[in-house]
Amino acid sequence: MNLSYSNLYKHASYQAKISPNGHYVANGLDNRLVIRDHSDELTVLMVYETPKPIDYIEWSPNSEYILTCNYEAGRIDIRSTIDTNWHGIIKEGRISMTKVSWSFDSKKVLYITELKLMLGIWDLSTSELTYINHIKYTEKGIETSPDGSYVAVARKDSGKDYISIYYGGSFTQLEHFEAGTVDLQNLKWSPDGIFIAIWDSCLYHNLLVYRQDGTLCVNYSGYEYGLGIKTVCWSPNGQLLAIGNYDQTIHLLSTKDWKLVSILNHPTTLTSSMNTVSNQILTKRPYNISALRAEYNQPNPKVGIGLCQFSVDSSYICSRNGNIIFIFE
Repeated sequence: MNLSYSNLYKHASYQAKISPNGHYVANGLDNRLVIRDHSDELTVLMVYETPKPIDYIEWSPNSEYILTCNYEAGRIDIRSTIDTNWHGIIKEGRISMTKVSWSFDSKKVLYITELKLMLGIWDLSTSELTYINHIKYTEKGIETSPDGSYVAVARKDSGKDYISIYYGGSFTQLEHFEAGTVDLQNLKWSPDGIFIAIWDSCLYHNLLVYRQDGTLCVNYSGYEYGLGIKTVCWSPNGQLLAIGNYDQTIHLLSTKDWKLVSILNHPTTLTSSMNTVSNQILTKRPYNISALRAEYNQPNPKVGIGLCQFSVDSSYICSRNGNIIFIFE
């Protein structure tokens, strides 16, 4: 296989991204945004100047728009690949921003202000700006349903956790209900967008599944003592819900009746009865392997099931326990 390389071009803060449709390459350097044709020549198509240095760039899902952001200045500049004269500007003034993203339909820009004060939604077509207050997290707790119809937001008000369901197109609030958790950690939509799973902090093994209208389907607690849930994953066919725990097990729930169907253990020692798929000598003895002791007194200890993912046909599940990958059928 022969590899060919283009010329080198400067960029800042690793801000170089290919558009989702694969037609453009954008890179940011100081106050300049450069958009090139994604070809062998990398021909420059557009160059834009921004008043503040570029901290972050992101393409819209439909590849028609690209935004640049300066977090400290609280400013977002939006450019169009179709209308080069169009320019959208979002300014928060004295309030800094911490995260910026696009909506599912590429018609809105979402951003979170400093100290999690609020979630801002800016409409590209009307230039209207709306806010959602009392959001709980910046890097999680805001998720769009797989078909883009709904957006679920984890919120905290007066010391209680709440879930707000919004229509994905206009961000009109459809439902708002108390979550029933002590310290809600995150949420996950089901593949069909009918259910939403939420779970508590690592101090409680507590998972709740709600419908879009706030109806509680199940409140599952696998055990009372010990650290709780670390990650949650739905199977693509929507028939199973996997709960990865800090005790190095995965609990599988059937979505038909929300009953426990299996517990997948992750042994620390592999027996000789297991089939060897591949064997390769990396080093020879003696070789000392340093053991890392888990700090259970620290928040979010690095133990348990940090990742679980189903195969496309839902026949297999892959999990990561520490630094070991397991595959179950």
